[in-house]
Amino acid sequence: MGRICTKILKKVAWVITEKYYIYLGNDFYMSKYVCKEITITSSRELCSKIAGYVTHLMKEIRGSDSQVSPSSCRRRRRDRSNYVPEGSVLDQEITEVDAGTKEMLKLPGFGSVSNSRSPSM
Repeated sequence: MGRICTKILKKVAWVITEKYYIYLGNDFYMSKYVCKEITITSSRELCSKIAGYVTHLMKEIRGSDSQVSPSSCRRRRRDRSNYVPEGSVLDQEITEVDAGTKEMLKLPGFGSVSNSRSPSM
């Protein structure tokens, strides 16, 4: 396996990892599929290099959890799933909506939204 030496390839891999993190994993072939879908590459080799570095980055990012015991990972996952926010975003008294959004709401038949107002500029 060769090393990735180009800064451009590394930058592209970082951007893909940041934007499409939820679709990626430690699997090279899944990374290659995602890279094919979202990038326009001139060659198959270039796409494979990007996918390989994306896989390498994902292993580095997710590798920190492999050093922790599985029981503590389960506990953290359980704590995250039981999280209840203090207040709902939907319970606001007044929602600020710009004029363009109000026009879009009128099209499907919402009419006027009672708890919305236009922001003052």
